[in-house]
Amino acid sequence: MLYIIYKTINLINKKYYIGCHQTLDINDNYLGSGKHLKRAIKKYGKENFKFEILHILNSKEEMFNMEQHIVNESLVKDPMSYNLKIGGSGGNPGIMGAFSGKCHSNETKEKLRISGKNNASPWERMVSKYGYEEAKKINSKGNKSGSKNIPKSDEHKEKLRKSAIEKQSGKKNLGKIRDTIKCPYCTKVGSKNTMFRWHFENCKKYKLS
Repeated sequence: MLYIIYKTINLINKKYYIGCHQTLDINDNYLGSGKHLKRAIKKYGKENFKFEILHILNSKEEMFNMEQHIVNESLVKDPMSYNLKIGGSGGNPGIMGAFSGKCHSNETKEKLRISGKNNASPWERMVSKYGYEEAKKINSKGNKSGSKNIPKSDEHKEKLRKSAIEKQSGKKNLGKIRDTIKCPYCTKVGSKNTMFRWHFENCKKYKLS
């Protein structure tokens, strides 16, 4: 495995992106994964970008440490840089890098907590607050705030499936159930309303006779 620090340069406007990459093939045609870089490649075409290897390291940790050293706050602020954030993690959460050994502030933790709570379904919030069994009891007493999101048993799912099939089948057979009559002049068969409107005394064959 090769652990490299690379620089991708836009040959048209000279903007650049610096990142890290793990590969078994030094010529794998990789250009980078930055958001702005990808947009630029889509706009200008791969043929207008040059890929340069700046460093080859011995391990993933060395690679991330080197990226963190090069892709610093000053480089991110450079108007010619496509980089959006300081380096050191390769954009992969949970991997040793720029955020290693650090923790969120209380304010950030609160924002994450609220965000997670807002993204949860009514049923999930109810279970989180009261527990699964108590949440089921609350819903059985008529509180429907989370009933639509309650996980359904296999038996319940099968009943819903059969019910849906029966309803769909009923819609398809609706035309067959309706009363039909035949026009005595052209022998066409159809529903009463349609036939009385266009056939019988209004039938073309009747008028021609």
